[in-house]
Amino acid sequence: METVLLDWMHREAARAADKNADHEKKIKEVESQLDELLDCAIAQLNVYKKVMGQFSNSDRKAHEVTRECAKQNKDNLELLKKIEEGAKIVEHYEKKRLELEKKRIEEEKYMKMREEAQMRLWELGVQSIAEEESENMAPGEKEPSSRG
Repeated sequence: METVLLDWMHREAARAADKNADHEKKIKEVESQLDELLDCAIAQLNVYKKVMGQFSNSDRKAHEVTRECAKQNKDNLELLKKIEEGAKIVEHYEKKRLELEKKRIEEEKYMKMREEAQMRLWELGVQSIAEEESENMAPGEKEPSSRG
């Protein structure tokens, strides 16, 4: 029964570790996507700066800049939405990772308490056997451990 329980606990711990690894992999993937989106946003801002620098203050060119800015703003809003979605995904998987970590720590505590309890039971069993042997000895008989 104990080995079945131990085997089950080891399998659960392995599953938790696998899930944690999967969540960390997904977090890294989303972080990579966020980095790409940020790089794209920076590139777009550089285009915006270039466009702003190329035009004079004439009405025609100012109108073109305004249009480009509006387009850039729209693109940036879309990027921000994607970044927000990615951040939510990262937050979700970070919560899952923390839950798995907490579960692993609880399992370790349980295993330690279980080992300590088994050790204490063993010690009590040894002590009980020694007490029974000393009670069963005839008066004047030597200790069983000193028999030779």
